[in-house]
Amino acid sequence: MRKVLLPLFILGVVFGCSNLEDADPSERKTFIKFFNGAYTLSATSVESIPGGYVVLGNMQVNDTLVVTVVIETDENGNQIGEPHRFPGGTGKAIKPVISGTGAVDGYVVVGDSIKIDPFAEQAANTEIASLRVLQLNANLDYPPVKTYFRSDKRPISPAHPVKQDFFGQTLTVTDDGKVFVLGVVKDGVVGQQAAPQKTILMQLNSAVDSVWSIEYDINDRTYQNSKSLIYNNGKVIWSTALAVDQGGFNKSYISVPVAEEQSTFVNFSVLGQTTSQLFVPGDISAAKNPAFGFGVTGRYSSETNDSKSNLFFVRANGSGNIIPESIRFFDGRTGIEPLTNENESAIQDGGETITSTKDGGYIIAGYTELSSGNGKDIWLIKIDAFGEPEWQKTMGGSGDQVPSAIRELPSGEILICGTNTVGGFSSIFLIKTDNKGDITK
Repeated sequence: MRKVLLPLFILGVVFGCSNLEDADPSERKTFIKFFNGAYTLSATSVESIPGGYVVLGNMQVNDTLVVTVVIETDENGNQIGEPHRFPGGTGKAIKPVISGTGAVDGYVVVGDSIKIDPFAEQAANTEIASLRVLQLNANLDYPPVKTYFRSDKRPISPAHPVKQDFFGQTLTVTDDGKVFVLGVVKDGVVGQQAAPQKTILMQLNSAVDSVWSIEYDINDRTYQNSKSLIYNNGKVIWSTALAVDQGGFNKSYISVPVAEEQSTFVNFSVLGQTTSQLFVPGDISAAKNPAFGFGVTGRYSSETNDSKSNLFFVRANGSGNIIPESIRFFDGRTGIEPLTNENESAIQDGGETITSTKDGGYIIAGYTELSSGNGKDIWLIKIDAFGEPEWQKTMGGSGDQVPSAIRELPSGEILICGTNTVGGFSSIFLIKTDNKGDITK
């Protein structure tokens, strides 16, 4: 397995970026950039926009203060202006709102905000999470329009002494401007007992106010949703794990829910429901032609404490039905040769994010701990239209490099964004490779 080494860089007290080497960015079709600052930074999402990219991340100032950060770059990954900072919570997904002419009219960001009340009568009310939506203009100017879907609007009563927690996870914006947001809601329980997470799906209007919302709850299981939300032909699609905590160990199976607007599921295909394992999806992507369905990646472990995991890939058809015969398990030791026994694993591997490609296939960006003692490395796997692996690449350096988002660009190059952690300090990386995952001039 060929590995590209990422360069080490010097941490600064202000945001900056480091090149792979000293070369004129205009001479390069590919690049590696780092963005770092006085506080630890973690990446959550990236999107391509006309003339460049927007990177979403979070800056951890202290134990209670998190700042959402948006970085705009040109098409060579060079930072444009100062980063845009929005205190008050996290940003987990960002989507541009595109006008009819193809220009960016603005952006919508979803995440959550934590309110601390050390004097709360109920211990479970000490930290209350609310789903947060930011509406930004095309210049990413501050202040944005903030919308909070708060738990503390429900009156506290003897029947409901503990407030609900809302967490925003991902969103999508349709061609006609509809905004759909996916998150989870957790009912508090007296005595701090564990409560399952229910999924919440909502539609927002142009002012990012809620048009409708619906909660999904199945057999008291906890939903663990994917990073992407897809809208296709009047239906909303994502991937999720349904987990149950049994004696401190999580057991889960995966599903591809398909829901109509403001309605219950019209399809809920599952995989792994009758077996005991940890099955967690990282991401889902629609094929370039949605009629050909979806690709899902994540991690699988027969050890339900999440040790010795493998990366998995599985396809679902255009109706959201999972195709069991399409599932493939990959271990960093054996590379892109699919495992015949999915329970064989000695290291940690996992699929974090996935993008469809113009040839009908997919590219997975995950991580592997193949390099013993050097932490997690980025692991790219190309899957063809039939679900078979074509090529792989790894890249990394000291510490952990974990991708959070991958996109195939209109030109065919691959854009990868993620978090680089060395010595407990994190920064954001942005990488553009050619269509084979290589860094070239």
